[in-house]
Amino acid sequence: MVKRKVILFGASGHLGNYLNKTLINNNFSVKTPSRIEVNEILNNKYKKEFFEDSFVINTVAIVGKENSNSCLIDDLKLINEEFPKKLSEGVNLYNSKLIHISSNSVFDNSKKHFRRDKDTPSSKTNYGISKINAEINIKETLNNKKYIILRTPQHYSNDIDNPRNLLCGIYKQLKKYKHIKITRNETFSIASCQRISLLIVQLIEKDFYGLYHVSELKNFNWFEIARILSKKMGLNWRESISNVYNDKLQINNTLYPSSDTILESDIIKKDFLQFNLLK
Repeated sequence: MVKRKVILFGASGHLGNYLNKTLINNNFSVKTPSRIEVNEILNNKYKKEFFEDSFVINTVAIVGKENSNSCLIDDLKLINEEFPKKLSEGVNLYNSKLIHISSNSVFDNSKKHFRRDKDTPSSKTNYGISKINAEINIKETLNNKKYIILRTPQHYSNDIDNPRNLLCGIYKQLKKYKHIKITRNETFSIASCQRISLLIVQLIEKDFYGLYHVSELKNFNWFEIARILSKKMGLNWRESISNVYNDKLQINNTLYPSSDTILESDIIKKDFLQFNLLK
């Protein structure tokens, strides 16, 4: 059986690491480009052997408020907006397909409780705007059957020490102090890196195309996340968690998953993070 070819950008990242392993385990031939090769693409150099008959997956982004302030706006536009456009142009030249990871931050100016895949994006942050523009660039460059755009919420995994992991901050507080104060009253969507990776394999195999919201059905808040983690760490959650907020509930970029891309939850499973985290 001939292995299907994947060009994976961002393989060293939180999601990319899981995706790389999952693709290899499912009989894909995976190439992870170097920074030199990324720069070549940004300079309009599209290698035939690189793009031809490939699934091009982009997980690369400058992420979060700390990396999207005004002094880095040029880098933000280059990586988050221009690079997906360049990948789209390469895909257009050859018989390939683009899979692009977008973000729930395209809705960070929305007042809706649930953001559905047909809703119009609205953002007030540099990061959110850059992700909206990336989607626009892809849609303007490619026929809709040549791309999959996956809007995802905050990612988590059993790589508990990864700073990009949704669980990392709470875990470190509980590990160090055996206690945490919850100061933010907000609800949000989550998605497991493992589940996103498995879904991408399925979407490739079933020849999906278009734009989808990818998340678990249930929304969470920080208290629920802390309670789940404290139990898995062998702590008494009633003693280890304090709610100290007094503000109104904030709806933080919740996604309503598309009908074909509802993810199972890993965080509530008994075998998730089953090791001694307190050592």
